[in-house]
Amino acid sequence: MSQSSSAVEKPRAEDLPCVFSTIASKYSKLSLRPCETKESQTWRHADTPTTTNWLKLYVDYMPKLNFYLYLHSICEKHFNQVISTNHFHRHLLDNPAFKNKRLRFNASSDSPTSTYNSNTREEINELYLETSHIRNYEHTITILQQQLQEQENRELTMITEFQRNIENQEQVILKLRRQLEERQEVIVNLKGLLSDEVDRNEELVKHWDSRYSNQDKRIQVVTDIALIERNFLYENRKKEFVLVFTIREVQIGPKQRGFLVLKGIVLKMFQIHDLKRKTGTRF
Repeated sequence: MSQSSSAVEKPRAEDLPCVFSTIASKYSKLSLRPCETKESQTWRHADTPTTTNWLKLYVDYMPKLNFYLYLHSICEKHFNQVISTNHFHRHLLDNPAFKNKRLRFNASSDSPTSTYNSNTREEINELYLETSHIRNYEHTITILQQQLQEQENRELTMITEFQRNIENQEQVILKLRRQLEERQEVIVNLKGLLSDEVDRNEELVKHWDSRYSNQDKRIQVVTDIALIERNFLYENRKKEFVLVFTIREVQIGPKQRGFLVLKGIVLKMFQIHDLKRKTGTRF
């Protein structure tokens, strides 16, 4: 509503053309001066009651006078010449070219004809002014309707754009909501994995801290170390026996029966030992 009110607000007087701006040159012979051109001057609206009443007096003298007064202002020079004093009006009355029109303003005349003509002229002028005002009002209404229609179209366009933006925002929000749900699901899974790892780590720490907590565990640790050392020595001894038998076999040949029996016994012992190691049998 505020935009519509400002759109039809009455313009400033200095923003409107002077009512005499287009006819000053045409009626220069009547001593009508051109418009004031200085920047610092007082502008007035031409449709004020005082200005309108004075302008009625000049309709017969200046037929080109524009009576769309609401669209015009009056400059300082013409206000001083035409409105503020009656000098210009008296000048027109004294002009021989308007001798017949003088009867209209002669209030002391006793002639019925002059009185009749004066009254008739006044009625015609009043009718002309009323018609001009009606046209002005119709023109104003047309302008207001156009402005209101333009304002309505702009508002409809804005509403359409707002609706489109809202729909786009809803799509974006829906997409972000789905992404948020996916991220939350990932976070829940990561929390589960983290909890499992924490439990496993605590179990390992607990197991590590309790590896020497009693005598049986300490004995088991010593036994495990001894077995590791024993296996290491066994592997070394096995390699030495294999190397010795290989060298001896090369030296005496593979046909010595006693050597072959001894070699078979030793290799059998190694096989039995390896089998016990794999099955976990103590020996």
